[in-house]
Amino acid sequence: MTGSGRSAAALTAVPYDPELAEGARNAVFTCLAVRREERCVLITDESRLSIGAALAEQFAAASEHFTAFVLDDVAPRPLRGFPAEIAAAMEDAQVTCYAASAWRGELPARMEMTAIVDRRRIRHAH
Repeated sequence: MTGSGRSAAALTAVPYDPELAEGARNAVFTCLAVRREERCVLITDESRLSIGAALAEQFAAASEHFTAFVLDDVAPRPLRGFPAEIAAAMEDAQVTCYAASAWRGELPARMEMTAIVDRRRIRHAH
């Protein structure tokens, strides 16, 4: 599965510091306890792309249903609202992860995201 812009597969191809691999594996397999059949959504951005790539590789290994979004590909920053495309993907997810930088003025957008997490009782890492 893919989001606008770069696909999940393209994100897994982004080089990253190998020291990030263990933390990403721990986040996906231990903390979030992702199961193969679960729908997972990863949200990252340009400034955290290497972290996003490390997480993407682990999500791709853990789940058959993995969607990734690079915020900068989906909407202009700072976000004025949470992107509808990402919100829609989250509505079908059991697991989500937000690994992106915080920009001044984006708190309302992140609150929209966490409202989905809370309402749907999604396992979420931030």
